[in-house]
Amino acid sequence: MDYEILGQILKDARSKEKFTQSEIATRLGVTFQNVSSWERGKSKIDIDTLSKLCSLYNINFVSVLERASNGKDHSAPTISKNETLNHQEKEIIKKYRQLDLRGQQAVQDTLNREYAYINNNSSANIAALAVDAVNTIDKISEEMAINQKDYTNKK
Repeated sequence: MDYEILGQILKDARSKEKFTQSEIATRLGVTFQNVSSWERGKSKIDIDTLSKLCSLYNINFVSVLERASNGKDHSAPTISKNETLNHQEKEIIKKYRQLDLRGQQAVQDTLNREYAYINNNSSANIAALAVDAVNTIDKISEEMAINQKDYTNKK
């Protein structure tokens, strides 16, 4: 992952949306120095925060990662106003948001492992990452439902 490229993508996207670093920091609960450091490529950004920034900036999360990983095209990939999430994408987001913090962290850890693998193996396939992430979200969601049912039955 080239954090300088990632930072430039984030900075361009923030500017395009007319946000200040302070506004973004407030929304994320971090300092403006954190935002500045990410944009300059001086510090790493966690996957959850990157995902939140992509949503705030209306840019495609996967495209951002691909561009920062490949070292190509620093412009921020936008989601056009006519582009909508497909059913599967909506379901993934819905399931992710239903997870508790531990479940969300497990998904993030899986994504981080997969992206590290992709970065180290040029023949790796982005589709494999997506399938693994979806399977992880499904598995965690199922486990949470079982745990919730067990907890409810014990009451």
